[in-house]
Amino acid sequence: MDYDDIFPLVDAFYCGASIAEVGESLLGKIQFVSMHDMKRKIMLLILSVGLVLLVLQITLKFLQRRIVMSPSAQSQEFFGKQIAKNYYEFSILDYHRMLIQKKPFLLSYYSPACSDCEKQDEILIHLKAQENLKETPIFRVNIGNKNRDEQIKIIASTYRYEETPTLIFVDRDSNPVEVLTGIPSEAKIENLLGKI
Repeated sequence: MDYDDIFPLVDAFYCGASIAEVGESLLGKIQFVSMHDMKRKIMLLILSVGLVLLVLQITLKFLQRRIVMSPSAQSQEFFGKQIAKNYYEFSILDYHRMLIQKKPFLLSYYSPACSDCEKQDEILIHLKAQENLKETPIFRVNIGNKNRDEQIKIIASTYRYEETPTLIFVDRDSNPVEVLTGIPSEAKIENLLGKI
């Protein structure tokens, strides 16, 4: 077995093959002729698995850097569409960024068919215009957006809601600290935003 045997297996790993399947393929290519040959082939196997793990680690680091870019590299912008200053449509990438950076945020469950949601939206936009509240991002989870069903299922399974509008205040450790349904007062939202 030589390097020409290894690289197709690395490609197979990226195309969905598990490490176990890659290892099985590598073992299938080894022919045990002598003790010396066996040692050489075992070393090659270890190096091959190490190579696969290294490539995987580099890929994960790259993806992590894409999600958590420095403010200078990304101008502190988020992936979701901006509604107002520091108020965005929900994106799973932004959610993961908040988890990695350990930052508090506010989730706003919203439906276009809900008239109370529109009123709450106006309150949130007005609040985000205030200088002291610009820091904490708000993510609007539009449950009526069928293009993002999978993303909404992921966030809704972690931060459950029963009706719209619902606000969920999430602390630095990703724990929901307060859940408000209906249209709470602007003062109450402002007070809770200042606490998380």
